[in-house]
Parts: sequence; structure tokens; C-alpha cells
Amino acid sequence: MTNASRSIWAGLAAMIFVGAQASGADSVQVRRDVLVDVAAEGERGGERLLTVRFDADVYDHTSPDFSNVRVEDDRGQSVAFNLGEVRGTDSRTVRSTWKPKTTSARREEVDGEERLFVTLTLDEDAAIPTGLTILTPLHNFEQTVVVESSSDGEAWVACGDAGLIFDYARFIDIRNDELSLPETKDRFFRLTIARPTLDEEARLLEITRRLQGDREASRDESTRIERVPFRIDGVEFFRETSEAVASTPLTQVYAAGDLTVIEDPESQQTIVQITSQREPLTSFTLATPSRNFSRGVVVQVLEEGSDDAWRPLAESRLSYVDFQDFQRESLKVAFPPTRERAYRLVIDNGDNPPLEVAGVEAEGRMHAVVFLAESERSYQLVYGDEVERPVSQDSAVLKELLDKGFAPQEGRLGEPRREQPEAAPRPWWEPFTNPWTLILVAAALVVLLGRGLVAAAKRVDGLSQEP
Repeated sequence: MTNASRSIWAGLAAMIFVGAQASGADSVQVRRDVLVDVAAEGERGGERLLTVRFDADVYDHTSPDFSNVRVEDDRGQSVAFNLGEVRGTDSRTVRSTWKPKTTSARREEVDGEERLFVTLTLDEDAAIPTGLTILTPLHNFEQTVVVESSSDGEAWVACGDAGLIFDYARFIDIRNDELSLPETKDRFFRLTIARPTLDEEARLLEITRRLQGDREASRDESTRIERVPFRIDGVEFFRETSEAVASTPLTQVYAAGDLTVIEDPESQQTIVQITSQREPLTSFTLATPSRNFSRGVVVQVLEEGSDDAWRPLAESRLSYVDFQDFQRESLKVAFPPTRERAYRLVIDNGDNPPLEVAGVEAEGRMHAVVFLAESERSYQLVYGDEVERPVSQDSAVLKELLDKGFAPQEGRLGEPRREQPEAAPRPWWEPFTNPWTLILVAAALVVLLGRGLVAAAKRVDGLSQEP
């Protein structure tokens, strides 16, 4: 073997070795002490149930199925644990609706202005309403409604200030046909609408053309105004109450990462790029000083294995109405629990000016481990690369204790300690699975083959020249 060949083979061996070493260079294993309040620990003694909630660092270094999470004691032994979402009792708003027992209407002129009076009567055993809905098929309207109540149908008392119902479909996709009511035991209600007839601008533009020969001499344009009665199909009362919902996933606000706002005039879109630490997010809430808008929005995440191809995760509508005494906002976009590092909010502005984005609040679910701890032992949460969750662990006892209603003691995680995991023995062929190693090997073999062919050609030429 020539010196050049030896150099090539030595270089090839060095490349393979470096590739083998680099395959585990980025592995990180994190250890966190489980800290417990000393006073509470002394009161309980013996074995106790401990629970520790995950934070952003845990989510940042764990797989989607949390298969690289383990709990160890101070002897380095794995401890059985349950891992799941933090659940608790939450509340939700429940609405019940019903129609009035009787409904009557009359039109009257008061102080030179036409008014519509609608009188409603409730059953004696009907619930106390907290609001009512005016059912109308009309669009593009704005009406002020005064609501009064009475115990006998004769003496009327105003139920707060006048309310506003409206539909601005011609300008923006916003509608309100509900009025809130203070709680009262009165069974008689009266609605007063000051302008029961609407002046609606016709959608057709009338054009009159005057011609002189083949030339247009003049053109008159006029818009036809129609008087449309404010039609009411009915009135529904409703009552909203709050009820407890047991064993529902709890959520918390997570710190949003980098926020980048990009305006795209060509597509008439505002693109908000958000980074995270792979927390299990379920919603984004937009912070904006803009008012009186309604825009479609799409939440997007990257396609698996791609750096620039986005796929839709959820669609919703952002709106904020602040008009006279009426205010309503819907700035939260909900989506299924998702753990990604990058998100986009694509806001469709249409022909409207872009929204001013002041910030985005991220909210998501929480996860925790629960395990049985001995008072004389200390424990660590271990996660990251090269960490394997025990395949078979005795967690049936934990489940039974939790089902029986035993409340675990809250622990917390200490500061993360990052370390390189001990390299496990690797098979001799693993370096050859690295694409760069294969490329280097192929290049070296091409060089060796070329040198061999050149040397063989020289020997053939030498033999052919001998007498």
C-alpha cells in the first residue's frame, strides 16, 4: 500500500470516528429536584402522594407523548408515577330560554313621533329572566329599545337605560339583538321602539340617460329610498346561570415567545408569527387598540418536517365593537391542544386598514406527575434525550388512591441541571447511517479506485513496450 493510500484510509477512519462522536453530541438530559414544603412534610410523615406540575423547560425538552420523562429517588431507582393533565372544577354559563305567555302590540303617536309598544306577560312559575332576544329577520338596522316592567300591568318602571339593537351587515359582520335585564319578580314587560318604520336605501341605483343621436347628452342618477316596517317575529326571554363542571382540564397563561407582525398588502393580510417552548397551547388572545372591526383569522402551524410550508389548525373571527353604550369583544382564537415551536395568525383584512397588533396572550393546558413518596427519600424529575419512561410500572395503586379522592401534596421543581447522558454502547455500523459519512466514504472509494486504474494503465503500457 502506498503512502497516499495510507493517508486516504487514515482520513476516512478519522471522518467515521468524528461522525460517530457527533451523533450524540447534542443530547441533553435535565434533572430537577422535587421540592416540598418542610412544614407540610413534617405534619404528614410516612408515605404521601406528591404532584409536580410541568413548566416551560419540561415541555421544551420532552417528546409529544412524554415518553422521555422519569421520576427517580436519591438511589437512582425509577419510581412509578401517573402523568396526565391537571384537572379540576370549573364553571360554565348555561342559558335557558322560553317564550312569553302572551304578546300584544300597538302603535301610537307620542309627541308627534310614532312609537311601537310591545307588551309581554310571563307565567307565574317562569324563571326570573336576565335578558331577552328580539327575533327579527331584518338586516341593516339600528333601533333604540326601552324596556319597562310592572307587577300589575298598569304602573311601569324602567329596567335600566335604553338598549340598542342593530345589524350592520352592509358595513361589517356584526349584529346584536339581545338586551340585558336586571333581576325582578315582575311578570309584565313592555318594549317601546321609537321608530318602528325604517328608511332603507334601496340597493338598486336608478339611472336615466338622455341621448342626442348616438351621443349621451346627460345622465341623472338617483337612489330610491324605501320605508320598511321594523318587523318583529317574536321575543324570547333567557336566564344565564353559572354551573360547576367537575374534572375539566385546567389552563394557564404561558409566556409567548418572539412576536413578529408582517403586513402583506398584496394579499390584504396581517401575519402574526409567534414562537413558543412547545407548551400544550389551546388559544391565542389578540391585544389591539383597534376598535369596531370584524376580521376572519386562521391559526397555522408548520407542516411536519418543513421550514416554510404551513397548514391550518383552526379558523375563527376576531371582532371588537365599541359603539355608544354597547361594547362586545371576541379576540380569542381557540384550537385543539397543540405542542409546536412556531405558529402563525393570518388575519384577513380585506379592503380595511390593517389591525394594530399590540401583543398576543397564549393559554394552554397543564400537565403533572403524581407519585407515592417516602418521607426519608428525595426525588428528581428526569427528562430529555436518552431518557426512557419505564415500560411497565405499578401505577394501579396511584389511580385507585386518586379515584378515592386522596388529594396529593403540591411539590415544585428546582432549577434545571443539564448534563450529557452517558453514551450507551453503539453498534459498529451506526456511523454508516449518517448521510455525510456515506458521502465521505463514497468519495474516498472513488479516489482510491481512480488511483488504482491509473496505476494499472501504466503497468499495461510498460508491458506493451517490452521487446
